[in-house]
Amino acid sequence: MTPTSHLAAQLDRAQQLLVEFLRVDLDLAYTLLRTAEIEGASNDREHEQAALTKAREALSTIRHLTKRILDPLSRGEIDAKVREFESALAAHRLSATSLDRRPLS
Repeated sequence: MTPTSHLAAQLDRAQQLLVEFLRVDLDLAYTLLRTAEIEGASNDREHEQAALTKAREALSTIRHLTKRILDPLSRGEIDAKVREFESALAAHRLSATSLDRRPLS
């Protein structure tokens, strides 16, 4: 294996790991959003807000790291999942408002 092909293989592996990390982080963000929904349903505003804050932080990290994905298809996949999560987060805000609660954001 030449040094160039070795570096290319390392870059490819790093890219695969980055995409997998972002998929897992998106799963975590959804889990945090579901946690916030459960806490909100039980009127535990402090824990609801904490879970939402963590979900937003995960989203911020994902947005930042997505810029490092070189493969357009992989980037498009993560971008689409980010948009879906943003919609779910917005729906939570609307749900919180429609339940006669103050929006948490």
